[in-house]
Amino acid sequence: MRYIYLASILLIHGIFITDASAQWESDTAFVSAQRITTPVSATGRSIQVITSEELARSSVNTVDEYLRLEAGINVNTRHPYGVQSDIGIRGSTFSQVLVLMDDIRVNDPLTAHFNHQIPVPLSEIDRIEIVRGPVSTAYGADAVGGVVHLRTKTYANTPKTATSQGTMGVGKDGLLIGDAVAYHRFGSTLISIGARHARANGATRENPNFTAGVADNDTYRPFFSLGSYTAAAQTDLTQQSKLYARIALDRRDFSAKYFYTRSPFDESTEETSALWTQLALKTIRARGRSEWQLHWRRSSDLFTFNPAFPANDHQMNQYVASSIHETIVNPQIRLGYGGQAVYRTINSTDRGDHTGISIGGYATFIYTPFTDLSLSGGARLQYDDNYELQLLPQLAVGYQLDVWTLRASYGKAVRAPDFTERYIATQITSLSPGRSLGRPDLQEEISHSGDIGVDYRSRRIRMSLSAFTRSGRDLIDYLLTPASMIADADALDPEGDYFYASNLSSASTRGVEMSLAYRYLLPGNSSLQILLDYTYLRSRSGSDLPSRYVANHPQHQVRLGLRYRGPVVKVSYDMGYQDRNPEALEALAFQVPESYALHHLRADVNILDERLGVYTQVYNLWNADVEEILGAQLPGRWMQIGIKWDLSFQQLLPATDGL
Repeated sequence: MRYIYLASILLIHGIFITDASAQWESDTAFVSAQRITTPVSATGRSIQVITSEELARSSVNTVDEYLRLEAGINVNTRHPYGVQSDIGIRGSTFSQVLVLMDDIRVNDPLTAHFNHQIPVPLSEIDRIEIVRGPVSTAYGADAVGGVVHLRTKTYANTPKTATSQGTMGVGKDGLLIGDAVAYHRFGSTLISIGARHARANGATRENPNFTAGVADNDTYRPFFSLGSYTAAAQTDLTQQSKLYARIALDRRDFSAKYFYTRSPFDESTEETSALWTQLALKTIRARGRSEWQLHWRRSSDLFTFNPAFPANDHQMNQYVASSIHETIVNPQIRLGYGGQAVYRTINSTDRGDHTGISIGGYATFIYTPFTDLSLSGGARLQYDDNYELQLLPQLAVGYQLDVWTLRASYGKAVRAPDFTERYIATQITSLSPGRSLGRPDLQEEISHSGDIGVDYRSRRIRMSLSAFTRSGRDLIDYLLTPASMIADADALDPEGDYFYASNLSSASTRGVEMSLAYRYLLPGNSSLQILLDYTYLRSRSGSDLPSRYVANHPQHQVRLGLRYRGPVVKVSYDMGYQDRNPEALEALAFQVPESYALHHLRADVNILDERLGVYTQVYNLWNADVEEILGAQLPGRWMQIGIKWDLSFQQLLPATDGL
């Protein structure tokens, strides 16, 4: 806790001796938590906006790495650099968080383990909106714990000139990483191309399966090779309408050893790919806006549990059609309404062939009877072929008192089981103990959530405090269950235990989250920013059997961030501390520690103003030995060096109309 003490001393010192005048980048941000564009302070919700500038100043390489630094968000990482992470909000499971990119679902139809696999480079992201709490009314299923909404620079029409931005670096264990995007305007048309690539051999580790006598190799290396490639365009059709299109390809090949099982036979590798296509028509009216979206994603997953067994091959399709409309009735009332249809298919060797459909329609409002008071809410009718028609209400209130915002919200959310939870391993003729098993008759999850909080915004300080609660029934988790208690499967070892997908009778989560940021201006056009977050979570389940994900979050979580920004040198330091329930599997020497801290450091040096520079970055600075998922050991200290750029080619290219 010495980190909190140090940060508090610096903060108190700075508050009373400085008079900064700069505004926070997100102070005037407009968000769409209700599918209605409105200032953060008028939503009545706990919302955070992360700008591209804040992403660039941090020590992270991917979106999931940044999210683990935020209050109320718990991220269990199997490997850094975006290989795989499970993202939860306010103690939710990773399946209860909806991830969006440019108003389209990223959530994978096969499994929520892939929900963070963003098909664009980090340098293409304009901002990230984090909405804590249920948002199912506006966004549909899966938005139980909250929503992470990424908006790209091409979609936001941000770049005004021909530019290129990115980084390229090398590091330990054969690490090669690059992230870049280029933009160009042809009159009213913006075109972008971008790519991200990361690969590494991984550190050499002892193989517990060799010691157990079931593997031939005494060591293994957690290798990975990831690539995302994208092109997008936005153009004016008329003065009131724009057409946006994107195509992207994401490919991944990585060691998945102990990612999903604790079996001594686990020698897993995995290959995934996803083709992303998106088309949007946006129109602006005198008293509102409309948007129509079409999306198709073709994805595949080839999972090899052990070379001695046949690989599991999955082919998925997801089709999305949606409409979003916003109408300004008068200065006090704004309405939002629209709908969404999602059709999913899977062809799988171990899960079988299945289809699924969900349809929803919503209506929301924001009413501002007085300048400082706002009421927002709405309702959604949601149908899924896994459950009957559901009514999902939501209500929030916000009151602005000078630099203070008081807020409270309530919402109901629903989530249907995905293809993996229902069907995993149901087509396998012989299943070894310790593996996961699906259950076709799973029920949908129903959750009710509420929170109350206060925010403070000034020129130097940004603070937030929230207390929240969530109760749910029929929550889906994998319970460690003896084979004798599983009646609908006959390919099991009668003496073995399996992680059997089940509906918990009930579960509840309560917690508190606090966030503080302070900007301290220094002489010489320099600044120091201090970030301090704390989250407390407590979950209770209605089942006595050990579950895998419902309570797999920290009880106490502390984050400290320091950002020094000078004319030439920039330094970013991030520390994340967690206190959680420990886990251990002595047979394979696996252990999730009761408490641990991960420290990351990055330093940038400008060579040519802000246009060209070099950087060095250290992941896990103090070389902590950590597992966040039992068996999936995180790497020790990992260093990389590289170059970065933000170049404008306007003067080098021929002039065109509109530039």
